[in-house]
Amino acid sequence: MGTAGKLTVTCANIGDKWHPVWVDRLYQMVEENCSVPFDFRVITDRPEDYPEWGVPLSRPIVLVDGVWKRPSEKMVLNVHKPQGCWAKLDAFLPHFGPGPVINLDLDCVILDDIAPLIRGSLHMPWQEDKFNGSVYSFTPDMFSEMVYPQRIPYDMYPRGEQEYTVDAYPGPVLSLPDVYSYKIHIASKYGRQPPEGTRIVYFHGYPTPATKSVQNLEWVKRSWRGLTRVERI
Repeated sequence: MGTAGKLTVTCANIGDKWHPVWVDRLYQMVEENCSVPFDFRVITDRPEDYPEWGVPLSRPIVLVDGVWKRPSEKMVLNVHKPQGCWAKLDAFLPHFGPGPVINLDLDCVILDDIAPLIRGSLHMPWQEDKFNGSVYSFTPDMFSEMVYPQRIPYDMYPRGEQEYTVDAYPGPVLSLPDVYSYKIHIASKYGRQPPEGTRIVYFHGYPTPATKSVQNLEWVKRSWRGLTRVERI
């Protein structure tokens, strides 16, 4: 799935929380901010929504109303805590290689060339005291293939796949430069303006780039130009 050595940029859209327009936005930002050829892939339970990009989720999905406490081979979508974030780990499967992979959340805003984020071994944004899984950069190797879990350990990792990924990767996980959290870095330390050299701003949780106060920031509007439909999340 992709030519040897070519960059694969991937995201995940599972369930109905995120409208497909968010995928369109992300693709546009990658296209405008990637200086090397890339293949774009969407890990999804609805590949028919993305005829050019869709990659079927590797697991079946179950819907539950209660609390899921046991590990499972299935993707659990819980009305109280959707677990679709675990779908991102499909990017560690061998068919996403053999070239480098950059895995992005849908609520990322891309401001500059992402090609320099190709770093070799696994890199993730460092967020003061922990790694964040909004962006993964890695080149597939025998270590990265060990990240994909046969059974999802929901009960052991309540924060989702990001803690698990750090534990499961046998080599050192390194900090990804020029990638910042909106809440932790941009809003609290930089006066809502990304520092010079920022490549990606990620919005884990609330607000999202579609929140009115954020959407009106000039650097967000500039990144979303040409896409006028806004889905409030």
